[in-house]
This record gives sequence, structure tokens and C-alpha cells, in this order.
Amino acid sequence: MKYFFVVLVSFSGSLIQRVTGFGFGIFAMMFLPHLLDSYKEANALAGMLSLLSCLVVCAQLFRLVDWKNLILSSSASIVFTWLAVRFVSGQEDNLLKVLLGLFLILLSIYFMFFSHRVHIKPSWYAGLVAGGLSGVLGGLFATGGPPVVVYFMESEKDVNRYLATIQAYFAITNVFSTAVKVASGFVTGSVLVFWLFGAAGMLAGVYAGKKVYGRLSADLIKKLVYAMMAASGVVNILMSLF
Repeated sequence: MKYFFVVLVSFSGSLIQRVTGFGFGIFAMMFLPHLLDSYKEANALAGMLSLLSCLVVCAQLFRLVDWKNLILSSSASIVFTWLAVRFVSGQEDNLLKVLLGLFLILLSIYFMFFSHRVHIKPSWYAGLVAGGLSGVLGGLFATGGPPVVVYFMESEKDVNRYLATIQAYFAITNVFSTAVKVASGFVTGSVLVFWLFGAAGMLAGVYAGKKVYGRLSADLIKKLVYAMMAASGVVNILMSLF
């Protein structure tokens, strides 16, 4: 039964990411910590599935990637991902789940009420800051999307170029993140089995997302995900404390 739910989560998360440009990690981490034996395994699995999703989309839109715009943000992300994973490796599951719950609640509040007010001027230092924050969130929660979404949406005005560039960014940073998590012992035999099932659901989700891209309301999908994030955050905290 767990394998079925991993397939379902992977399908839904990759469809959301293909339509909106981000969200796989956020969506997956609402559920994976409750399906796998440990938070660290769930963190690793979410990153590995996200990597596959990004590689598929990036391959489809490769010619549109703005590679120069990736250098500083991805470099900063790599450094801070390593630091965040080192922190996670020394913590207990209950603390990590509480932190994840708080993060999901705060993130849902930000997206629902403040994200449309946040605008940054594209610059080299904005890319560094966005990449650094993304690395921290990616290492802690496998959800490094929000900071770089803000940055790339401002620096890439064409929607298809934005989608291609941000997926390339996720592909690059997730390769490093996965390598660090493997070295830290997060990737077990159980994770690899779950990844095989999740990969099938993820590929189906990418295909479905490509077919419905532009037909579904990305704003409606985002609002539904934000509401689920808040609820998932509360559940994570309650289950960890009681």
C-alpha cells in the first residue's frame, strides 16, 4: 500500500511542478515523512524524485535555458545545501518533523498573503541570496523552490525560458544534494525501492502535466497546494509532539 501512495504522491507532485514550474518537493514532503521509516529517508527520496522530474523537463526545454543566469545561484545553493544536510544528519526525526511542520505553515501563509507583494531587482547578489536560501531549504526540507522562484520570475520574463531555466537550476543543485545525502547515509535500500515506484508515477505526472499545461489554472492549483501545506504542517507538528 505504501508503494501505491508513493506513486500517487509522485504523480501529483510532478504534474504540479510541470504546470506551475515548482512544487514537487513541497508537495512530496507533506506525505513522504509519514510513508518512509525516517525523515532523512523521506528527504532523500523527495530530492531524488525531484531530480528525475527536473531532468526530464530540462531535456524537453534545453535550448531555452539561460545558463549564465544559473552560475551564482546554483553555486551558492551547493554550499548551503552541504551545510544544511550536515545539520539534518545530526538531528532526531521528531525535531525535524516539527521544523518541517512549522516551515509548511509559514510557507503557506507567505504564499497565500504575501508572495504577490514580493519583488526583487535581478542582480548578481540577488542570485546569490536566492540560491543560498534555496540550498538551506533544500537541505533541510527538500523544498528549495520558493526563493529561486521569486528570483527567476523576475530575471526571466518569458514564461517558457523561466520554466526551462528553473528546471535546469533544480537539476544541477539536486545532483549535488543527492550526492551529499548518499554520503551522509540518507539513501538506503528501502529508499531505492521506493524511488523505482515513485519514478514511474513521476514520469506519468510529467507527461500529464505537459498535456494539460496552459489548460489548467496554475493559480487554482497553487491555492489548493497552499491550503494542503498549512494542514500538513499542523498534522506534522501534532504527530511529532503527541
